[in-house]
Amino acid sequence: MNMKTRYPLLLAASVFALVSFAPVSAYALVKCAVLAAETNINDTNDIQSKLMGTGQFSSVTVVNIHTSTPTLADLKTYGSVLVFSDNTIYDAGSLGDRLADYVDGGGGVVVAVFAIGDLQIGGRFASDDYYAIEPGAGTNTFTSASLGTVYHSDSPVMTGVTTFAGGSTPSRISSATINANAVRVADWSDGLPLVATRVLNGTNRVDLNFFPPSGDAGTGGWVSSTNGAQILANALVLAASPVAEIQTPAPEVTVPPTVAIRGKKRTATTKTVYVVKGTASATTTSVVLTIGKVKRLRVAKGTVNWTFRAHLKPGANKIVAEAIDGSGQKSVPAKITVILR
Repeated sequence: MNMKTRYPLLLAASVFALVSFAPVSAYALVKCAVLAAETNINDTNDIQSKLMGTGQFSSVTVVNIHTSTPTLADLKTYGSVLVFSDNTIYDAGSLGDRLADYVDGGGGVVVAVFAIGDLQIGGRFASDDYYAIEPGAGTNTFTSASLGTVYHSDSPVMTGVTTFAGGSTPSRISSATINANAVRVADWSDGLPLVATRVLNGTNRVDLNFFPPSGDAGTGGWVSSTNGAQILANALVLAASPVAEIQTPAPEVTVPPTVAIRGKKRTATTKTVYVVKGTASATTTSVVLTIGKVKRLRVAKGTVNWTFRAHLKPGANKIVAEAIDGSGQKSVPAKITVILR
């Protein structure tokens, strides 16, 4: 089935080399492939040149999956691959098995129309449901639409994307739904899903509900003055990127305050008021003391260097000091005994 038959030319695998485009980020350029079940070389040339024009790729290779199926070893030479179809896939089952193995091994896969429509991937990719946008067969729509609600503007797929227009007859899947484990990133203006992402077996997956060639290749493509190329490029770069690990912060280790009383641990006096002097750590917010068997807390004057006027009773007076910090942590008590003669 060819949804847009115009120039039935058999395309061969080809590569468009990087010439003068600068990377748009500090990350290494991605080596990617376009797996195209397509006989119109204008379409694949357009995708290839548009992707290279973003400056995010070291090379973009076109592989014709209408006439052959790449091996897993072939796929592993790329950081990510874009899969779309406008003709039957040569061996949809084998392709799906290899793409699933590729994803399991960390390879990035981006699937677009009509590989999520009438001309689907088969094998384990389908049976084990590796999709972010669930495919819908026989429900293609070609009504005009543009970028609608963006649910996650912080998604890497939407970086630098401000406009996207499908043109007068954009190729989309009207029955496409979002996988239960996927994130709906953006919709078309009529509410159909446009972009969805998913993390599968530790690998980023992205699906796009639009036909990848732009209108520069012919009728039915997205408007090339809008950010379709950026969406495609961002999707491929995200798929090629490792999943960011969620770092659980280590519990904060807080050191309790310390307190010390100056002088001898046991002393004698004939005065009924004894001035206790001491020090505490910098985190201390208060120093509290008890005298004898009375557990009433008394607060010292000062913190790092503190004093306290203790009113003594005849005999031995046990004085206990504790430092307390802002979180309520208490120090190991410091103790002295003062004997009133």
